[in-house]
Amino acid sequence: MSGAPATSNVVPLFGLDTRDDDALMALARTRRDAFDVLMARHQAALLRIAARYLGDVAAAKDACQATFLEVYRARHTYRPSGRFGVFVRRALLNQCHMASRRGRQVARLEALDVSPDGPPPPDALLLAEERRRVVQAEVSRLSEKLRAVVVLRYAGGHQLEDIAEVLEVPIGTVKSRLFAAMQALAKALPEDSR
Repeated sequence: MSGAPATSNVVPLFGLDTRDDDALMALARTRRDAFDVLMARHQAALLRIAARYLGDVAAAKDACQATFLEVYRARHTYRPSGRFGVFVRRALLNQCHMASRRGRQVARLEALDVSPDGPPPPDALLLAEERRRVVQAEVSRLSEKLRAVVVLRYAGGHQLEDIAEVLEVPIGTVKSRLFAAMQALAKALPEDSR
């Protein structure tokens, strides 16, 4: 995606305050730069969610690209509701679901984190990477419904109410799925990976 950097909330789009996603989406019907601002704003969060869901950065990038294309094509029919973030995340989860059904789940999740005090010792890096691999493998074994809740909550950082809206289910369903997922993970993961 090209376009204006996401660091500024106001860009020269007819003097419009670009913090309003719905206004940007309405403007995106005729202006590609408005759509670019929207995608730049949501790209990192969507990529993080997709990478956790699919367990593969390349597949996550493909799912994000397909999501952006789907949202761009829907720009003329989008109805503003003040919840563009929910709309785009729902589209992303659909793309991730299709990708995982095609069997595109594979290994690597994310680059290793390096502490501000310098890199940790090599054995700590190996243990951390192994732990991430084990957790990702177990998350990928969860059902689609359980995996979606776990990924939105822990990789996406979303509140339970937002997850319910994205998945179009009652909040009680989100809570029960999250509980079931955490129980399944606790049983499957070795004690030191929890």
